[in-house]
Amino acid sequence: RAELSARIDEVRTELSTRSDEVRTELLEKTENVRTELVNRIDALNSRMDLIHQNMVRQDEHHKLEQRVDDLVYRVKRLEEKVGVE
Repeated sequence: RAELSARIDEVRTELSTRSDEVRTELLEKTENVRTELVNRIDALNSRMDLIHQNMVRQDEHHKLEQRVDDLVYRVKRLEEKVGVE
């Protein structure tokens, strides 16, 4: 009986130790995954910022092209008026 009790205590200790090892390992892996995800999210956010900046620049460029076209049209109209007089 004492031998059985000692063996039970030994198994409990081994299980507790192994449980602690697994818990520590899982915490480390979880932290590594979290860190990797944070890094990937940061990289994606940076890319999204660059895409947004590019879209804004394209929009500004388009507006400038429209403005230039409008000014060219106005100049032609003025030239026509001046040429008519």
